[in-house]
Amino acid sequence: MWYSLSISPSGEFIYATDNNNKQIYKYTNQSAQSELISSQKDYFLTRIASSNSESYIYVTVRRGYIYKLDALIDNRSMIYKKLALWTGISSSANGVYIYAVEETGHIHISNNYGLLNSWSVYSPIEGLWSSITSSITGEVVIAVDKLGTVVRSIDYGVTWESFSTSLKSKMLTSVAVTNDIYNIVYVTAYNNHIYTLQDPNRPTSSPTISPTTISPTTSNPTAVPTTVVVDLNVNLFNNIDFNIPAIETNQYQFFEETYGGWFLSATINNGETGFGISFPYPFGDQCVILQNTFYIYQNVSLVQYYTYNLTWFACGREYNVGSNTVDIILQNVISEEVVALNTFTPPTAIWTSYSITFSPIATSEYLIYFQGKLDNSIGDASTAIQHIQIESISSPYVTITIVNALFGTSYHINDGIDVTSTVQSLVNTQLSFDISTATLGNPSLDGQLSLWITYIVDDGTEISIWPAYAGSIVIINRSNQPLTIISAWFGSQQNVLGASVTSTVQSLLVEHFSIGANVGNFGDPQGGMYKYLWVTYSYFDGVQNTVSTGEGSYLYII
Repeated sequence: MWYSLSISPSGEFIYATDNNNKQIYKYTNQSAQSELISSQKDYFLTRIASSNSESYIYVTVRRGYIYKLDALIDNRSMIYKKLALWTGISSSANGVYIYAVEETGHIHISNNYGLLNSWSVYSPIEGLWSSITSSITGEVVIAVDKLGTVVRSIDYGVTWESFSTSLKSKMLTSVAVTNDIYNIVYVTAYNNHIYTLQDPNRPTSSPTISPTTISPTTSNPTAVPTTVVVDLNVNLFNNIDFNIPAIETNQYQFFEETYGGWFLSATINNGETGFGISFPYPFGDQCVILQNTFYIYQNVSLVQYYTYNLTWFACGREYNVGSNTVDIILQNVISEEVVALNTFTPPTAIWTSYSITFSPIATSEYLIYFQGKLDNSIGDASTAIQHIQIESISSPYVTITIVNALFGTSYHINDGIDVTSTVQSLVNTQLSFDISTATLGNPSLDGQLSLWITYIVDDGTEISIWPAYAGSIVIINRSNQPLTIISAWFGSQQNVLGASVTSTVQSLLVEHFSIGANVGNFGDPQGGMYKYLWVTYSYFDGVQNTVSTGEGSYLYII
């Protein structure tokens, strides 16, 4: 018996629940054939909501809980342990925002994929709620009840307002909403009618668009883009030894909810040796046991280009069929991309330490799964795990500390001005800067002005660049990766008069802190003409910058 239907916001997927057989089917817009994606066994399915991703399908069941179904890795997890008579559920297109109504008067909202501590309860009125819907972004939410009440939120469910009173006393059964700023709402009622409601502020005619003059703007192309700095060697996981939830000594207990940061669909064991796990454990008195296809996961923020080290201890069951094989899976919460990090099968009766390193391909929130792999057709394969930690162990960035910097005619305090703080600020905020009185100040001295710099990097190495002549350019590389030269031109007119010197500049960078814009390095493509050196380069993270300097000057790299 079909009970509930949901169409993904993209229109690509259609999901239907069969309450008699307790199954969920999927249809796509490319095929008329249905696909069984989940069989829920003991659960009577009541309502279903879908995002644009197959990893975020939300289902309510008669016994009162809300579950997330991940069809990509065939996982079901309880995300909201609330006993209620659920009558409606909706999701934003990305799966972040979840809205659910219970018949007895409350609206429940998660703003983070249904994770722990992301749920709030709202009671705009004491209604007998029958249905709820949301816009693609999740910003607009409409709920209806069995007494004809229609309420709306336009700020992700934080505040609510009456949307219409025209259907009072009618028993409303379901609701849908358009995605434009002035929402059209469609409501079905028990009297076999479908009603259309419009925002009272909706314009009655199209707005008139006047021509707009856009003024040119300038930006600083050498400004350093904002980067996320991560503390090294700091554990990011909570509850690493599964001390939460605490259970009685010599006992074990199965959980299917979130404790101490971990979502558990697994068993917590406190020294109960009958399970066949070696005791004592490496740390503390509790561990988690993954039997057959049960699993755990935790949310963590990871930053692109950093290297992370994931460590854990594991022990296989001493009897029955022995150890379970466990997959470690990394799932990007935003893109839903899934990456297999590792698969391990620990020896039995002994605790073994494990360690893997990896670098995420994007800065994002991630779920790290430990997923049991062996089904119960072979018996109760079990692996115990403890002391799971993840730390960033290397950074792509280096800290450049200016020890001293002098701008003048020689390296003597009486022959120039101290520009240490100025140069440090430039290093911290710019990709490059020119050596000039406009940038560094005017020492009011006769003669060739130059910049003397001494700085140290993370490993304590001290480096000096002097003299760096006025009129030259300083390029700042705040990473431990070499610059990539995209293009370089030496001549009187960029890319027109002169010659390409890209490969020459790239090779000079290998062994030199400075590159002279002169015919000694690049030959003379225009005899007798004053020439310039233009260089476009990129950093390891793809950020690009272009600099130029005149013949006889230099590019200095720090």
